[in-house]
Amino acid sequence: MPFHRFYVPQGLYSSGDKRSIAEAVTEVYVKVGLPRFYVVVNFIEVSEENFYVGGKSSTDFVRISIHHIARHLPSRVLFV
Repeated sequence: MPFHRFYVPQGLYSSGDKRSIAEAVTEVYVKVGLPRFYVVVNFIEVSEENFYVGGKSSTDFVRISIHHIARHLPSRVLFV
C-alpha cells in the first residue's frame, strides 16, 4: 500500500490542487494493477515556525515522503 506524504507550507495548494495531485499519484499505481483504495496521499501543512532549512525558518519547500508496502514499481513508471 503506497503512502505519500507531502509536507508543504500552509496554503500552498488549494483543495482542487490537492485532489489533482492525489488523483495523479493514484493513477500511477492503478496502471500497474493496484486498486485505487490502496493508495493513500496526505498533505501536511507546516507553518513557517515549524520548518527549518539550514537553521532558518522557511516557506519555500515541498518535501515528499513515500512508503511502499508490498509493491515494487518498474523503473519505467514515472510520476507526472
